[in-house]
Order: sequence, then structure tokens, then C-alpha cells
Amino acid sequence: MTFLGTIRITGAPALAELTAALEAAAESGWEAPGGVIRIRDHRVLGHPAGATVELVLAGQHLELDQAAVALAALGRHLLSQSPGLLACTISALEITTHAGIGRPRRSVPSLLDEELLALSAQYLLAAAAHSLRRRAATPAVTADDVVAAATDHPWARELTAALGPLLISAARLEATTQARANLTAGGGDTALAEELLRRARATAVTHAAEDSAAQGRRLVEDFVRDHDLRWNPDVPPSGPDELLWPGIRALATLTSSLSGAASPWTLLTRLTDDELVSELAEREAERVEMSLDGEGEEVAGAALAHAAVWLAIQRPDLLDTSEGERLVSGLAEDVAPFHHLAYSALLMAGAAPVTAAIEATDAQTTFKEVTQALGQEQPDGDAYNALHHALETVLQLGEDLPARLRQLLTIITLSADLTATELNPRRGQGGYVSSPAELAAALLRHPSEYAALILFDGLSSDARLRLHALATIAALDPSAAGSMAAALPDLTGDAPHTEPTARARRWVETALLTWDGPLPDLDDAPDAGVILNAVSAGTAVPTDWPLRRVVAASAQAAALLAHAAGRTDLLREIFTAT
Repeated sequence: MTFLGTIRITGAPALAELTAALEAAAESGWEAPGGVIRIRDHRVLGHPAGATVELVLAGQHLELDQAAVALAALGRHLLSQSPGLLACTISALEITTHAGIGRPRRSVPSLLDEELLALSAQYLLAAAAHSLRRRAATPAVTADDVVAAATDHPWARELTAALGPLLISAARLEATTQARANLTAGGGDTALAEELLRRARATAVTHAAEDSAAQGRRLVEDFVRDHDLRWNPDVPPSGPDELLWPGIRALATLTSSLSGAASPWTLLTRLTDDELVSELAEREAERVEMSLDGEGEEVAGAALAHAAVWLAIQRPDLLDTSEGERLVSGLAEDVAPFHHLAYSALLMAGAAPVTAAIEATDAQTTFKEVTQALGQEQPDGDAYNALHHALETVLQLGEDLPARLRQLLTIITLSADLTATELNPRRGQGGYVSSPAELAAALLRHPSEYAALILFDGLSSDARLRLHALATIAALDPSAAGSMAAALPDLTGDAPHTEPTARARRWVETALLTWDGPLPDLDDAPDAGVILNAVSAGTAVPTDWPLRRVVAASAQAAALLAHAAGRTDLLREIFTAT
């Protein structure tokens, strides 16, 4: 019979001597219990922490147990043939029946051209880093996927080879954009990730003229040596996470300014000079654009709903302006997103505040079914279904639909205010809304879910929807845009060189393109004036400002510029620019 055997070796074997010993055994045959065993084919694969020997064994009347004994004996023999092999050890043996005679079966990746393998490794690392920076998306490739799959040949070798050059290119990009972010969250050893990030930044600056490929290889080699990392995919617990997790987290941090990139290929265009990468990125961008074109109306409808509800909770006065009235009338064109969002807002506010709010209006008859639904027992979720049905009744098409929409927004306004009073039995309890600000913030955490919006799976629909809603509010009032921007999720801390800061800076930079002449006077918005002056001068934003203050002032500054230039029609482009 014929068997496929694998010998996994740990250490630093001299590959030439190992190959020579194997070839000698293949030429003469291998003596084993039951007769001579022939090595029909063989291959030696090296990796940073050892080597893997693959071979086809054949012999007359050879059985599985005999083949296993012969494989173990052959492994010991190979390591005894040279001083360069004596320090190595056998970490694993595998033996399986090989149905055919000839070359051993190879994995599909090992059949690929070396250049294609290297490009694939770059893509996988870029995709892994991209997934960490865009957690609201549902990426096809995640960092967990890449780290777990790295134990398979040949990805251990290819990923480690691609990591260093990408880190150097990314560090140089970060130095150029001045968008320095804190370490991105992820798996692996955080201390190692911080050290690798520090080294990449320092190396890129001190050796800026050196080739990134050579510099990157030396970065990884020195890092592995200095931290005594036994990066061996065959011997737990020394798995790929020891190097790859810190590397991916560092790469995600260094490319924070590119978190809005549509795909990993787009990210790679900024880190490599490969024409094929540029072509693939362009094709991916076209595919994404086609998808977005079909989703434009859905995003616009959901954004309008979120803008209306946020205004009802935080700035109801703006709904009574002529622009606010047009916004409410726009809701009537596609009421579905608003229906779902209003449903979520009422549930979060709670039955008692909503019931009291309805009773405080002159629309009790119109909202009678809503009051009844909220008063039902809820053990089986029947009240939730009843509330959906009640809202369907309230929001039926008709000439007076805009009036009913405005009444519902008023009820949301009153309900939000009442969450902060003793009418709210859950006030102060964890996980429940206890103020208008808390209600508005809760609806922004998962805006797509609450508006029943499902978009192209490669993009962050939550992030996109928030920015579209922000642009809608900015068209009504710049100060309201600042307030909403301050309530966006993930804006904690005082670090001025973060991705949200870089994104907010782009808002102002894009808005400045609409302006020609001396900067407008922003005495009534001093924070916005500080940001506007800093961005126009190309200097950093105040380093002692909390992140929320920076983002709020940037949103207000961008909106004020667009209003002053008479180009509020460009606000969506300003706030969604990546």
C-alpha cells in the first residue's frame, strides 16, 4: 500500500542538510520491519520555527501500523545526520492512506504562483486590519479568521513575510496624515502590540529613505528575536497569535485614517505601488458604487427618519420652522423607516411616559390603539405586535398623513421629557432610558436596526446612516449638527490624534472647498472658529480638548461654512466624505 506521511520538526534546522539526508534515504530505500520501504516522493517546507517534511511511502504488504513505525524511525534518522539538525525535535507525525501512486496531494494555496501568494497575504492582512477598524460592518474576512487560518501551509510563511513591509508603509502614511490613533482593540498580547506599534512608528521615521520591504523584514525579525517569540503553528500554545495579532492590531492603528476605505483593496492602494492592486481596488469601488446607487433612496429615507426623531427629542423647536415642516412632509413619501424608528423610540421611552404624553395632546382619539397596545401584558411579546399594528393604523396614507406624523413626533418629544420624571418607573435603572439625551443616544447606537435598514454587506450601514442623518440636521441648523455629532458613539477619551478626529477634520477640509475668500466670522460659535482656523492653517486641533468637543465643533464649523457659502446642498457630500 501507499501512505502519505508528514514529519513536523521544531527548531532551526539546516534545510539543505535535511533535504540531503532525505534524498539519500529516498535513493536507497528505508529499512523497516517487514522489508524495505520506498520513498516515492518527498518535499521539505521551511517556516520561521522549523520545517515540515511531506513524503509518500510505499512497500509490498505495508500496513498502516508498520508505516507509522517507519515514519517515526525515519524522522529520528533524519535529525541524526548532521550537527545542524541535532538540536531539533519532532513535534508531530501524521500518516494517512494515499490512494494513488505519485506525488502527494498538495493544498490549493501551495499550487499558486509566489507573487499571487504574496498578494493574497497582503490582502488578508489588510482585510483583517480593516475589519477591526469597522466593527459595525459585517466583513467577509475578519482578523480572527486570518489568525486562525495562519496555521495552514503556506500562510504562516506568507503572512509573516507580508506583515513587516505593510507596517512600515502604514507608519509612513500615518506620519504624513498626522492622524495618530491609540492602539486598536483586538486579540493577542496588548503589550506586544503596543511595542510593535512603537517600533514601526520609530523605524519609519528614522529610516524614511530605506526600502520598505527590507526595513519591514528587519522590523519583524528583530521583534521576534528580542521578544523570544517561538512562532510555530505546529506546537501549541506558540501559535500565530503571538505575532499576527499584535501585527494586525498595529496595522489597523496605523491605517486609522483609511477606516472609511470601501474595501481592503482600497486600503492597499495607499500601502503599495502594485498596479494590479489599483486595478482591483477600482473594480471593487465600481461594484460598491453600483450597490450604493440602488440603496440611495433607502439610506435617504432612514436618515430622514432618524433626523426627525432626533430633532423631536433634542431640538423640537426646529420642527416648527419652514425647513422642519418640509422634513416632516418628506417622511410621508416613505413612512416605513419612520414607523420602525418611532416604534423603537416609544418602546425605549416606556409605556407610562408614552401614555401620559398621548393624554397630554389633543390626539387621544388618533392614538387610541397605541395607548391600548402599550397597556397590554407582554409575556409573549403580543404587545409589541399590537404596537406595530397600531402604528400602521396611525400612519396610513392620506392627505392628513403629515399632520399625523407631526403629532407622533410631538408625542415622542413629550415621552422623552417624561422619562426623566417619576412617571418613569424604570428611571435610574441600568439598561433603561432616564432622560431625553439617553433616548437620543440609544437610537444612534444601532440606527440601521431601529430603522429596519439592510445594506450592502461590505459596508458599515450604521456609520453611514448616522452621517447621512447628521447632514440632514446640518442643513436645518449648524448648532444642532454640533450637538448630534457630540452624541455619536465611540467618542470617549481625550486623545486628539484618533480616527474620529481625522474624520471630523475631513468634514471641515471638504467644506473649505466650497469657500472662496477670507474665513467667515464665527464669534457666535467660538469652538467651531478654533477648529476652522486650525484646519485652514494646516495645524493640529487643540490637544487638551475631549474628543466629543473636537467632533462637535468640527461638525458645526463644516455646517456653518456650507450655510455661509450657500451650498447646503453639499452637506451630504461633506459629512460622508471618506
